[in-house]
Amino acid sequence: MEEETDHADQIIKRLLFLETTPDLSIQEGLNIGGDVKSCIENDL
Repeated sequence: MEEETDHADQIIKRLLFLETTPDLSIQEGLNIGGDVKSCIENDL
């Protein structure tokens, strides 16, 4: 989790450097599949 938090922090810092404002309020919902095939399809 810490590694993913670091990645998000780097992306936000880069966006701020490029003088844009990151919008963290828009997030996609979770697509949880019932079997392996649907899980992989949701990931793609």
